[in-house]
Amino acid sequence: MAWCGVAAPFDLLNALGLTSCFVEFVGATLSTTGTIPAFLERAEEEGFAPDMCAYHRGVVGAALEGLMPVPDVLIATSCPCTAGVSTIENLARIFEKDLFVLHVPQTPTPENVRYLADQLKDMVAFVTDHTGAPLDDDALRSAITLTNHARSLLEEVYALAQHVPSPASSRVAWCGVAAPFDLLNALGLTSCFVEFVGATLSTTGT
Repeated sequence: MAWCGVAAPFDLLNALGLTSCFVEFVGATLSTTGTIPAFLERAEEEGFAPDMCAYHRGVVGAALEGLMPVPDVLIATSCPCTAGVSTIENLARIFEKDLFVLHVPQTPTPENVRYLADQLKDMVAFVTDHTGAPLDDDALRSAITLTNHARSLLEEVYALAQHVPSPASSRVAWCGVAAPFDLLNALGLTSCFVEFVGATLSTTGT
């Protein structure tokens, strides 16, 4: 398995046979269940600043307490924040596992696209070297197809939410649809998401 940054290429990792999850999800889960204070304190005892992002600090504390499974590899991304990169760097030290960092350019120029594509190829080689599992091209095509379908369903959901009065609050739209999609995508369960949301939308007559 792999602990990752939130913008990691989960479809690609799934096609490499890795179960992956972004570390911020762990922080969010600890926070919403009310169990994060002990892990924040544990991280602070190890010298992590109390003004550090609480999600990331909670994750570090959870790792120090042995709550998080030991990964095969870790994948960090410079997007959306450098705090995420430093957190996964610290997790790599705690777990004593190798880390790969994807530097994501901020502008979509042809040069930057090639730069990122080359990094993705390097990441594939990195994962294969550590797990022995090659990239499954058919699995990658299937995952991308499902992800694109899921995104089109989300567009329908958000279009429905624009109706007045809206059938869903922004909190419901985010917590009930968008956030779980990130996790399901990371765990290779996008097909379940597509089936569920598709069936739900069909009941609305859309």
